[in-house]
Amino acid sequence: MKFKSLFLVFFLALFLVGCGSDANANQNAKAAGNGDTNENDEKNIELLFTGEGDMWKAELTVVRDGDREKREFKLIYTGDEDYKSIEDLSYEVQGPEDFSVEGAKVNAMKYTVDKEKSKDLVYTTGEESEIEVTVDLAGESETFQLTQE
Repeated sequence: MKFKSLFLVFFLALFLVGCGSDANANQNAKAAGNGDTNENDEKNIELLFTGEGDMWKAELTVVRDGDREKREFKLIYTGDEDYKSIEDLSYEVQGPEDFSVEGAKVNAMKYTVDKEKSKDLVYTTGEESEIEVTVDLAGESETFQLTQE
């Protein structure tokens, strides 16, 4: 009976040591930058571009998921007038990808959002992006730059 107990304790200790050394090897590989972790980091990237003018602030968030991008552009009203009086709002974004919206509505939280679900790689190519936002409201125009955070 002692032999079985001794054998079981020895086998359990051997098993635990074996599992621990494999976990340490994985941690060391990640710390050294080896393995597949860098490939996944390059495929899943999130970028944030922000900028502000006199009456508007903008945030452009781009998420890369594999070989596609999703973008969300948020235009936030920072002016003093009542946001409910904002009509005939349009804006244009020029950069790696140009897009524009006419007839945008500002919600109760004083912003409007434009989302594009899936695009080819435009922003996450590793090149620096110059992005310019032009907001037109009731015949008046405001232009400002977005910079990467």
